[in-house]
Amino acid sequence: MEQMTLFECEEASPLSKEEMVFQIGDDVKVRTVQENDSLDPEDFYYLKDFSNKKGIILSAKTNSQGKECYEVGFDRDVKGYFYSRDLILL
Repeated sequence: MEQMTLFECEEASPLSKEEMVFQIGDDVKVRTVQENDSLDPEDFYYLKDFSNKKGIILSAKTNSQGKECYEVGFDRDVKGYFYSRDLILL
């Protein structure tokens, strides 16, 4: 079994408007992760770096597993890639 990362979303297909939970241009905040969240270590530390940061949805795609993935832009040209469950609409 091959491990997949959030970054594989960059090569995936764009989401149609019907599939999108968030719209391009939406203001969002990355949810806070807790020590007891059942995430694998890679996801936990990735999300921890972005916890409570506010950004804007730049693009939406579907990864190879069929999950929606959002590119979020933050201050100073910093970008991150998140699943809808990791984001809160502002």
